[in-house]
Amino acid sequence: MFRIVLMCLVISLSDANKKLLSDNLENVNIDITELWGRFPLNLMKNGTQISQKCRVAYDHYLEGLNNFNLDDLKMWDSTGKLPSGILSGNINQFGDFDECMGLKNGKYCLADIDIKPAMKGVFASYKGYVHSFFPIKDTLNDSNHRTPGFSMIKWGFCIPKDCSNVDLEKSLQEHLGFEAKVKSNMCQVGSPIKSKASIGLQITRWYFAILLVLVVTASIMHSKLQNSKNIFSKILFCFAFQRNFESLTTVKDEKEEFSSIHGFRALSAIALLGTHKSMALLFNPYINRVKLAEVIFLYSIFCFILNTIL
Repeated sequence: MFRIVLMCLVISLSDANKKLLSDNLENVNIDITELWGRFPLNLMKNGTQISQKCRVAYDHYLEGLNNFNLDDLKMWDSTGKLPSGILSGNINQFGDFDECMGLKNGKYCLADIDIKPAMKGVFASYKGYVHSFFPIKDTLNDSNHRTPGFSMIKWGFCIPKDCSNVDLEKSLQEHLGFEAKVKSNMCQVGSPIKSKASIGLQITRWYFAILLVLVVTASIMHSKLQNSKNIFSKILFCFAFQRNFESLTTVKDEKEEFSSIHGFRALSAIALLGTHKSMALLFNPYINRVKLAEVIFLYSIFCFILNTIL
């Protein structure tokens, strides 16, 4: 996909640079139109390493797509496409998860793709732009973590449910020539809405219902429970809204302490919360992920220094 962008850039270059870049592209034997045509539409077509069940399902999907079948069109529509802004780090494309989950025969898979083999020769100088200059490096074998990585591409695929994560992984490696990994827990099949709530959901509903009753009852009986010596009344008084609100908003001044410390603690807590929140945002696809990474990581460094000092 990165090579496609470079070919498009040739149009805007000067004649001398056009010739230089065109010669380099010819040296690496790239067929741009062929690469564009097989991703992601023909990803599993004529695959030699996928299961027979998946091959039949995918051929049926392509046939339905050619006949403009609505479900097959949605499967194609919900798969991530080649975006603009690749040189600005916009490489993560998650597709449309909800649209894929709404299909009876659809399966959504999120793949990690390593395009390192493409970053050679003339393309080596551009890998920093594609990967936002690698603020956080990761590999295909890293365990799941809330910290985003910038070395791999995350791409969402909507495939027939008869195809497994292994089928998709092998197809990516066979047709694109890149190393890829599709974990089984990163694939999900849409399930029909159940009329009966699960046991866990029922327990959760009862928990919040009982908690709400306790809070309302204790708040109404606040004045009576406040001076009661009965153990059950004291326990119920713990749920009173008035009591808890007063405890949260009351600040006790101590003569022998520095009040400014509380301000620093508040700033530190806000900085810590902002750091974690901003790191999670880096999983999202952005038009200019390079600039976003620069801004957020400068902010993260400031927050780290602030937390260290405090």
